[in-house]
Amino acid sequence: MVLPPFDENGGLPTGDYVLTLNELQASFLVTGDGVKLGPDAEWARAWREKLVKQLRTLVSQLQAAGVTDIFIDGSFATDKPRPNDIDGYFIPSPRTQTGSLRERADAWDQVRGNLLKTSALWDWSPSSLSYHPDTRKKERAQWHRFRVDLWPHVPGVIFAEYDAKAHRSVEFPEFFRRHKVSYVPRGIIRIGGLT
Repeated sequence: MVLPPFDENGGLPTGDYVLTLNELQASFLVTGDGVKLGPDAEWARAWREKLVKQLRTLVSQLQAAGVTDIFIDGSFATDKPRPNDIDGYFIPSPRTQTGSLRERADAWDQVRGNLLKTSALWDWSPSSLSYHPDTRKKERAQWHRFRVDLWPHVPGVIFAEYDAKAHRSVEFPEFFRRHKVSYVPRGIIRIGGLT
């Protein structure tokens, strides 16, 4: 898939864009080809390449645990020359899509158990947070090691962010498909395939 250019807000136009990791690596999100920058700005291609390489490690762990639905965005999917990280969410496994809420939660627990056997990178508990001087706040081990922050979303199970503008909770699909400050809708990348 060819990505459309950034819109007037500096993000991807609204929609889901399916890319393999190889396609992501070759896209203008990494290369900067065709991105219009200010006179003093320089596209951080090497940094963006490193982020995708690190994302690849985490995606392979998720896929080994049966996860197929992985979505990324954040400042990485914008015209910010040097993003802080890659943000995103994933749907734990096809089994978490069906059955009762309890069955879906149990299916997620099994996937999470498989991930935790791989490493402690998949811990979202408050005790897993530690201070990082770059952000001046506490971050998860996954972010410290990879500068990638992937969160689980199980439909019907509360993994929601508070929407301060609309005064309501939203699930990750909606939260990640809009700008975090202006709330303007924007596009998102879905990681497809194994490469």
